[in-house]
Parts: sequence; structure tokens; C-alpha cells
Amino acid sequence: VLSGRATAAMKDGEVDWAFSHHMLEHVRNLDAATREISRVVKRGLFLVFPLEDEASVNKNPSHMHYSLDPDYFIKPFENLGWKRGWFEPPCELRYDYQVFLYK
Repeated sequence: VLSGRATAAMKDGEVDWAFSHHMLEHVRNLDAATREISRVVKRGLFLVFPLEDEASVNKNPSHMHYSLDPDYFIKPFENLGWKRGWFEPPCELRYDYQVFLYK
């Protein structure tokens, strides 16, 4: 688990790969979180995030970001040089989007 306080003491590229499961929608500053994750993670990043609309998010007040477009969470990483590996779009049994990013 990477948190802001924990990563501040980490060197650039100190972590080989990271796993983020339902975290990005909870951070206040998505751009800052994306930059910090990109700074400390060297090779691979596995992201799992929900695709939700505003009505779904209103049920969970800790969600600060939402989108039905997976690019909302992926593009900030791509803008920092990450590339998409494989992905698994949601199915009728779940609303999660899963993507592997690499440098």
C-alpha cells in the first residue's frame, strides 16, 4: 500500500510494481496521486477502479471521482509515459475496470 506520507520518503522508482484496488476514486487530488505513484513505481501498475455514474457515487460519500469512461483514470498515467498492457472491461456481474500499465 502506498500512501502520501509513505511515498514521500521513497526514492524515485523504488517500487518495481504496484496494485491499486478501488483507491483512485477516493483521493482528493487525482493528479497529485497519479504523479506520486508514477514517481515511485518503476515498471508495472495494476489498477482496479469502478465505472460509476453520479447516482452511484452519491451512495458512497467517500468517492471524490467518478466516470463511466475508464480513460478518466487511465489517461493521467498515460500522460506520464505509462502504456496500456492488457485490460478487462466490466461484465454484467461486476462494474470494475481492470488494467495493467507498464513503462
